This record gives sequence, C-alpha cells and structure tokens, in this order.
Amino acid sequence: MTVLHVTPQAYEIIARRAQETRRSPDEVASQIITAQAATTEHPYVERRYDVLGGKPTIKGTRLAVWQIVERIKLGDSPDDLLNAYSHLPAAAIYDAISYYYDHREEIKAQIEENRLENALARHNAVMDERGRITFQGLANCCV
Repeated sequence: MTVLHVTPQAYEIIARRAQETRRSPDEVASQIITAQAATTEHPYVERRYDVLGGKPTIKGTRLAVWQIVERIKLGDSPDDLLNAYSHLPAAAIYDAISYYYDHREEIKAQIEENRLENALARHNAVMDERGRITFQGLANCCV
C-alpha cells in the first residue's frame, strides 16, 4: 500500500469531489492520479479527469464513448455518426465502438446513469408535459 500525503487544500478538493460523485476520497484521489491523461488500450479513446470526470472519451474531444454507443443502440450507423461528427476520422468512431465491446458493463452503467429520468432524479428536477425542466428548491433563486 502506498501512502500519499496531500495538503489540506488538496484534500478539501478531493473530499468535495468524492461527495459530489458519491465515491470515497480514495477512489477520487486514485482517479485524479491515474486519469489526468490516462491512455487506454484503444488509440482513439482516453480518460482525462478534466474531461467528463475521467469517463472514456474520443481523444481530444468531449464526446463520450457512451454517447457513441447509445446512438448506435438507437439505430444510427457508423456512417451516420461519421456524418454527424465529420471532424473525426472513421477509426475514432470504430475505436469507441470497440472500446464498448471490451468494457460493456462500464459503458452500460454510464448510459443508464445518463438516462433522462436518472439525470432528473440526481439533480432533484422534474420535467413537465411541455418539456420544461424545473430544479426543486431553486424556484425563488433566479430571475
């Protein structure tokens, strides 16, 4: 076991991030250390703590692997995605799909986490029949 000594200010940041993400401070510290610019076994997929909290993304973008996979599951073809993300090489789209096949449970969990009803619940929000989202407890805070 390795012991890492951090400043009180750094620990405050780690503790706050742990509370926000409902993980232990040890998990957050580990992620910060390993994911700042962590490469993966896939050349077009990376994990960066400063981009989507370390979730796997297409390198150099904020496009999460789970978003690519969700579009494929909804019926888009790789060609559809290449048209939508014309700035990306085809290999990047296919590598994101390949990453999913190597990490199915992780990506399925991210898809589930980002479903509308789960995102609303996580942020204490409701959506009305017209599609307007209201955050509970914020009704009188803003104009």
